[in-house]
Amino acid sequence: MPMEANFTDGRITEHPIFKFDRGKEVSFYFEGKPVKAYANETIAAALYANGLRIFSRSMKYHRPRGFFCGIGRCSACMMTVDGIPNVRTCMVNVQDGMRVSRQNAFPNADHDVLSIMDKLGFYFSLASGFYHRKMIHPTFLRRIYVKILTTFIGLGKLPPKESVSGLHGSKVSEEADVVVIGGGPAGLTAALEAGKRCKRVILLDDKKMLGGQLVKQTHRFFGDARHHAGVRGIRIAEKLTKQIGELGNVTPFLGTTVFGIYEDRTVAASQGDRLLKIHAKKIIIATGAYERTLVFENNDLPGVYGAGGVQTIMNTYAIKPGMRALVVGSGNVGLILSYQLLQSGVKVVAIVEALPKIGGYLVHAAKVRRQGVEILTSHTVVKALGRKRVTGAIIAQIDDSFKPIQGTEKQLDCDLICIAVGLTPTYELATQAGAQEAFVPELGGFVARRTKFMEVSDGVYVAGDVSGIEEATTAMLAGQIVGVHSSLKLGYGLPEDEKQLEAWVKRLDEERSGPFGEKIRRGLGSLIISEEDKIGVYPTVS
Repeated sequence: MPMEANFTDGRITEHPIFKFDRGKEVSFYFEGKPVKAYANETIAAALYANGLRIFSRSMKYHRPRGFFCGIGRCSACMMTVDGIPNVRTCMVNVQDGMRVSRQNAFPNADHDVLSIMDKLGFYFSLASGFYHRKMIHPTFLRRIYVKILTTFIGLGKLPPKESVSGLHGSKVSEEADVVVIGGGPAGLTAALEAGKRCKRVILLDDKKMLGGQLVKQTHRFFGDARHHAGVRGIRIAEKLTKQIGELGNVTPFLGTTVFGIYEDRTVAASQGDRLLKIHAKKIIIATGAYERTLVFENNDLPGVYGAGGVQTIMNTYAIKPGMRALVVGSGNVGLILSYQLLQSGVKVVAIVEALPKIGGYLVHAAKVRRQGVEILTSHTVVKALGRKRVTGAIIAQIDDSFKPIQGTEKQLDCDLICIAVGLTPTYELATQAGAQEAFVPELGGFVARRTKFMEVSDGVYVAGDVSGIEEATTAMLAGQIVGVHSSLKLGYGLPEDEKQLEAWVKRLDEERSGPFGEKIRRGLGSLIISEEDKIGVYPTVS
């Protein structure tokens, strides 16, 4: 079936700041039809550029799902690629001749007859676990019930045994003084400082390029010259990546997913068809955060995307995410995203903010207001309009209890709803490495208790958003602290490192001293532990 789209090629041809390197033109097959793409695009980006909006169907009710996070944290873009099911297409680059298809739909995801389950679900009592209550009698039919259910639900189908029997992976064993997990602002500065002191440092990241969120930022950073004030985020990423490349003892492994930290600081990861087993003396976890979503009617429609996902599709792959956007959230992320949308030729119809005041820096708010964008405080989105994709939104004013006020509803014409309502730390690896976790709303969710030097268990550190949601400047500063401290604990170091560490810790406190840091200070109050309180309990490697 033809891909449903409002335009056939949504690629951005001109941008006031970015110079995009798309790579050579390639062609791959999507559900039997050739698709034009470029070598530096992911499968999801190429499909989006060619107008595809329905990437998958939900597991049970077969509701349409579209692009959302763009960083491999959700399941919305999973497809079958060259016979392999459940591939996160936002993480895999296109290759010439590749064959891609959507899954969990009949006859296809655009026109899925199984979507009738969404209309009849409650009639059939399809609540969670209904089959455990309904489909148990008579017992001799249970296997038939299961076979029928797996036809209607689930994600992907395993390829035939003969088609994968010839596939063989490899195992690689490595050793390093310091292993840094995550190549964002904190991970880059941590690897840089450790690389200046240690014999060997390994840097692991699941993306194809280093920089994390920095590679999507076009605005100039605040602060002072010591932390890249006046420099755009994309330039900071380029600078740090270049500096790491100049150190001969830092080895980056890109496109690498870390799935475990085990006893004796053994890091397990996968890179393509390779399994990596890395023995580390110190581990720095800088895995960042993932985006929250917001509860409202039809919040899962294609066209409702996370702010970071929109930045990825727009600023990394030079693809226009839509024509008219509603931005939900007026924190710094929402305000900066709004300006970036304008830079890419997308009209921002409004910014809605649930709080009675703007959450981000007023300088960012002033920039978008000068472009004619209205910021509506004490407002929220209550419904996304459309059947297979967003065609509009209904917003409403809310009261002090954050409930919509009847009669204040307003319909907006848009094809894009960008959710910028905060981030959640990716704390799981830290927990596996023995960190004591605490739920701290001021820091975004579960975060690890740590010493003032960010050590959470014996030889394991956290830095950046994984330790609590803050600005990129504080993330880079925290990365410097853990990079130096981990090196000193190994016996490596420079003459003035002790003084430098104390100066950076003081500087970090200063960064949090303003009115925007009040929430952070409050959240950190109960998290700092002494050196003696660290615990380190690792899972056992068999």
